[in-house]
Amino acid sequence: MITVIMGEDRYRVLDQKRKLAKAEAEEVEGLTEEVKSSAQCASLFGTMKYILRCRSIEDFTYTELMPFVDTPSTELYIFPEDTKTGKCMTQLEKAGAKLLRLDKLSEKQLEAFVVKYVARAGRQIEVAAYTLLVNRCAYFESDESDLGTIVNELDKLIAVCSKNIYEADVKNYTQIIPVANAFNLSDLVLRKKRRQALILADKLMQKRDFDALRTISLLEQCYRVGYKASMLEGSIKAKAQVLGVRVVRDIPKDVALQGLNEIAVAKEAIKSGNSAEAIFIRLICQLTEKK
Repeated sequence: MITVIMGEDRYRVLDQKRKLAKAEAEEVEGLTEEVKSSAQCASLFGTMKYILRCRSIEDFTYTELMPFVDTPSTELYIFPEDTKTGKCMTQLEKAGAKLLRLDKLSEKQLEAFVVKYVARAGRQIEVAAYTLLVNRCAYFESDESDLGTIVNELDKLIAVCSKNIYEADVKNYTQIIPVANAFNLSDLVLRKKRRQALILADKLMQKRDFDALRTISLLEQCYRVGYKASMLEGSIKAKAQVLGVRVVRDIPKDVALQGLNEIAVAKEAIKSGNSAEAIFIRLICQLTEKK
């Protein structure tokens, strides 16, 4: 039997691995000779269970893993680091292997998990406190936040709250998880904070769904809004109301125009087939250059 376990929520994946380890599954790196031989013959000790770590399920061929699909003597639980699947996984599923995806919980699932978690500790959490907790943990917004982030903050609250958990408790005892997104990047770029902008850009590039051209287009949108806002008077809030869009930061008209020109050149270079990520980083450096 083969079960491939992967997903965006690292905590849920590791929790599944811990449960298997408690069930006496042996952890191995790759298809060792011991694991291969277990698929060929029945064990005197019953079914053999293995937790197999690997970089990607696609590093294997279907032929290598096929013997484990139907064998009753071995349960193979594969934990790939890379959550992308391809030909090998498709063939395995057709043959009867299971794919268990442990991505982030839905809003409804997360709420049920939190309520149940605090109830086991004899606590209750009010709606406003729950909402603030999820926002501060950036569970749905940040790739760096997972169910473990929620659990860590809940453990803090359970330790200091005797019965009910209120919004004020969340404010006082939990931390805010920073969100890596294009709007935060735009703010750093417009403020000429090169070092921080490059750090955030690197985090964005590590995301599975990162698209350099799309991120540059979002930067372009911020500069276009900045250009329009530069011709208005009043506070950022007032300008946003007039324009009907979010204004990240006030910028001079000439800075906005220069930024738009540099962005246009970068977009054209990417469309011409040049390295998108290299151009993206170069653009960040150009836009954050202090003149």
